[in-house]
Amino acid sequence: MMGITGGDTLNFAYKRVSTEKQDLRRQEEAFKGIHIDKEYCDKLTGKNNDRPQLSKLRLEAQEGDHIYVESISRLGKNVDDLRQIVQEFKDKGVTIHFIKEDLFVKFINSVENILEIDVSHIYVLAKHLMGLGLSPLELMALAKKVGFNNRRYLKNEKELFEFELEKLLQEKHGTESLSLDEYSLQKCPVAEQVIIANYSLDHKQRFVNVPSLIENYTFSNEVLILLQTTHERVKEYLKDQRKSKNTTAQH
Repeated sequence: MMGITGGDTLNFAYKRVSTEKQDLRRQEEAFKGIHIDKEYCDKLTGKNNDRPQLSKLRLEAQEGDHIYVESISRLGKNVDDLRQIVQEFKDKGVTIHFIKEDLFVKFINSVENILEIDVSHIYVLAKHLMGLGLSPLELMALAKKVGFNNRRYLKNEKELFEFELEKLLQEKHGTESLSLDEYSLQKCPVAEQVIIANYSLDHKQRFVNVPSLIENYTFSNEVLILLQTTHERVKEYLKDQRKSKNTTAQH
């Protein structure tokens, strides 16, 4: 894996160990072959959770710079902390590279066709952590989970439904996707998510508890309203099309 260089942009490395017993050798191995201009390293001990080096990096990194971190767990202390840091760098135009792909990153990167997968608790959480919104197709895939039961047009007029939903998102939010930034994971209920389908393993190995945006009332209600409004727009569009055809046939 090679670093990205050129112009006045810089490649930073951020490393962190959580206890006195841990060392940096594994993280240093991960950075081999990457051009790094400057390193920042925090060593947390005991009750001291301060990250002075990360604070310096947050000030120094500028638009166009790249930050390399071994894994997601090295950057954030918890889910909300990680999301806040990633969003802060994203707003500055700084790109973060996680060298070791964590479960969330692997999951999102493996998805080729949204219609063939289940938009699950962990899927939506992954999008949230990566600072990504939900596309019209992803919102459509959540229909049943948010209580949208009249899926006639969603199924039979899929392309039209997607088109109208995209237009609605542009009107309401000024973007073609639904941003997840405004929904705090701390206010989300916890849901069990299966991560391994091997039934020979015990329950604790097969399942993980994750914050569920899908079960957050504010989020699910917003998705439901978007789908209901889109349904009515598709209904009116098709009604107008039928009227137009009938008028043309009479002439």
